[in-house]
Parts: sequence; C-alpha cells; structure tokens
Amino acid sequence: MMTSNALLRLPVILMSSVMGVAGLANAAKASGISFLAPTVTLVATGAMVMLLIFTLSFCARYMKKSTQYFDEMASVVSRHFLSCGTISLFLLSGLFNSTTLWVLGVAIQVPLFIIILTCWIYNYKNLLTNFNPTFLIPPLANVVCAIFVPEWLKGFGYFMYLVGTLVGGGIYLMLFLHLVKKVFIAKPLYPTYFIMMATPSMFFLGLQTYAIRLSVVGVGYYAWAVIASIALFFNIRKIITTNFSMAYWALTFPMAAFTTATYKYAYLTGAPLWFGHSLLVITFLILLKVIARTVLNRHHLLLPQ
Repeated sequence: MMTSNALLRLPVILMSSVMGVAGLANAAKASGISFLAPTVTLVATGAMVMLLIFTLSFCARYMKKSTQYFDEMASVVSRHFLSCGTISLFLLSGLFNSTTLWVLGVAIQVPLFIIILTCWIYNYKNLLTNFNPTFLIPPLANVVCAIFVPEWLKGFGYFMYLVGTLVGGGIYLMLFLHLVKKVFIAKPLYPTYFIMMATPSMFFLGLQTYAIRLSVVGVGYYAWAVIASIALFFNIRKIITTNFSMAYWALTFPMAAFTTATYKYAYLTGAPLWFGHSLLVITFLILLKVIARTVLNRHHLLLPQ
C-alpha cells in the first residue's frame, strides 16, 4: 500500500508509464480484434487511475515540498516528461470518446509547450550539452493532440499537427546528426532513443487523420518508422544492458505507437495483419517486463526525502 510519504516522492517521469499503458490500449483497439474490446476498456481505466495518482503526487509535492518540486523541474528531462501527461490525456480522450479530456489536455499542452520553447530559446547555450531524445516529447504531444481532435475543431488540430511536425522534425534531424557524429547521451537515458521510433509513427497517424487516402508522404512516414525501428532493434543490447531506471518506460509507448501505425498502414493497403498482431504481443510483453522491473526497483526509483 502506498504511504503518503511515498506519494510525495513519485517522480514526474512516471507520467511516461501512463502513456505506455494508454498506448497499449490504443494499439489493441486499432487491431480490431473483437474479444480484446473489454480488455481495452480495462487497460484504459487503469491508465486513468495511474494518471490521477501521479497528478495528485505532482500537485501535493508542489504544495508541501516546493523546493523539491522546483529542483525536479530544473532538470530538462523532467520538464519534457510533463508532456507525457498531456499525451496521456489525448490518448484517453480517444479511448473514452471524451471531448472533455481532450480539451483539458489542450488547456495544459498549449501553455506548457510555449513555456518549454521559451526555456529552449533562453537557454540555447546549454541546449546542446543536454540534448537528448526527450526533446521530441513536447512537439510529439502536439501531434497526438491533432490525432484525437474533435471533428468541429479540425482546423486547430491541423495547426497543432503542423507545429508538432515542424519542431519535431527539426529536433529529429539534430538527433540524427549527433548519432552520425557519435555524440551519445548518458547511458541511463539510452532507452529514450526509442522515442525516435514513436515520432515518425505518430507523424504518419496524424497525417492520415486529415488525408482522404494514403499518399506518398504517408508511405514515407511509415517507411521512416520502419527504418528507425530496425536501427533501434539492431542496437537493442546496448540499450537494455544499462542499469534499470524510469527511462525504461520510454520503450513502451514507442512500441505501441509503431504497432498502431502498422495496423493503420495494413488497413489502408490491404496488407495482412499478422505483423501488427506480432508487434502487439511484443508491446504487451515489453510492458509487463518494464512493470515488473519497476516494482522490483520501486524503492530506488523514488525521489529522495
């Protein structure tokens, strides 16, 4: 049972776990497998409960331990993981067909994205030294916002999609150049490289939200996601042999995003669904593994008192 002290010590990076669970539910929903429908609702409800717990922890820490709160927000990585909360709201809005959750996500994401952009601009000298794949999360939240936009706000969704793809595409190019030059991030953050697989997957899904049919650009986005996933799996040993940290949750949502994109691509092209089904099983197993590792290491992952 979680004590009040433990509740105050939950790191904001745990928001990525909500995103991973909700992402799995969306991937299962996209599969179209009828007997998974009750499971999708159950998993989505679990993600909602997790989001409420972590949000309560975040707010309580701000009120009772403001110094600890500001120390955590001083970290670039922690600030970026705040957008995992808004991504989770957008994912849950699609799972529950809730416009209220989507509007709440927008109300948080728009000012949060502006604040993060401002921090990037005014701290550009330290930007390259702290540069890592978590920089992709805030613009990715804009793209996810566009995917689940209500029909009557399609224009706003299109604007969010364009902003997300332009900023996210620029960051992706910078990350790729860093990799080409063999400039690597700190080892504990290695799992966050998987965000580079989620980015083109969500670009593809966002484009198909507005496109009438599959276009060359859409095929390009999906091919980009496939190439990124192959490159990551060729280096999987380097990524997973690092000591366990909350960054391991960065494995879950990208897998779910790629699985969902694969289902969408298969439905658009008439391709067989077995590849998507295989990815769904792999995503589920990865999620179980990360949950188990998190539980086993729970006392070491809490913020210091």
